[in-house]
Amino acid sequence: MSRDMRISLLIGVSAIALTVALPDLGQAADLPIKAPAYQPALAPQITWWIEGGAERTGGGEVNYLVPGRGIEAQSGVTIAGGFDYRFAGTPWHVSADVRYGKARSRSQSFSSTGPFSSAASNASHKEDHWVADFMVGRDIGLGTQSQFKLGVRIADLRATTTGSSHFSSFIFYTSSAFRQRSRFLGVGPRAALDGSVAIQGPWSIDYNAGIAVLYGKRELNISGSGTGFPVGPFAFNRSDDSTGWVPNANGALALGYSFTPSLKISAGYQIDYYWNALRTFDVNGNAQNIDRNYSGPFVRLSGGF
Repeated sequence: MSRDMRISLLIGVSAIALTVALPDLGQAADLPIKAPAYQPALAPQITWWIEGGAERTGGGEVNYLVPGRGIEAQSGVTIAGGFDYRFAGTPWHVSADVRYGKARSRSQSFSSTGPFSSAASNASHKEDHWVADFMVGRDIGLGTQSQFKLGVRIADLRATTTGSSHFSSFIFYTSSAFRQRSRFLGVGPRAALDGSVAIQGPWSIDYNAGIAVLYGKRELNISGSGTGFPVGPFAFNRSDDSTGWVPNANGALALGYSFTPSLKISAGYQIDYYWNALRTFDVNGNAQNIDRNYSGPFVRLSGGF
């Protein structure tokens, strides 16, 4: 057997041995390569965020003392913060957040004078609220990152009005001070969707939306004291509470910019709406429920590690 033939046989035997030992090498080189399936991060991941913004309170006037005389809070500020924890190697998350908003006080005065009498009143009104969410979420693959969440929301909404009134005539006079407090405290199930969609380079559209149904107690109390002639000193107190369900919906849309893969700033607009949440008086002096909503622009800073 010639030397060239021996070399050819050795090369052929070696190729057959490698093909048997490494069967993957025997696959056709021109077969399409499948894209790797999505694999959750092997390490746990924590994302945090903080937020601040302006806020406008709306939904209806709070009537006080004199039926049909209403007042609303002016605009205010809101702050919020939260975190999200993704379990290692899974698409599952747990998250929690808390938000606080406070509207500046608003003052209102009335006066009237007639031939034989005069009357005057003034009032100051303020509102504040806090909301907390505790959620379990799962990645759903919409955009660059997104979650569907289920959990619990707790909300505490408050409106407080204080003031005084005076009336005098030839026959008698009265002077009194009052404090009216309306509050809703409720808890209930919540579902939410939030995420981000990349648009170009470091820019993205961030969104979140949620719905909840909160069960709780609406409280309405007005109390005061005064003096007059000929009645002398007097005091008054009235309460009218109710319990029930309050539907709630919230949403936000923002433009985001990522400084690094783990640091991002977003600016946008949000609204949080509660139907029939606060209790007040109607024009006939009977208790009624009114809506409350909080809306305005915000800036959010978020990061991860």
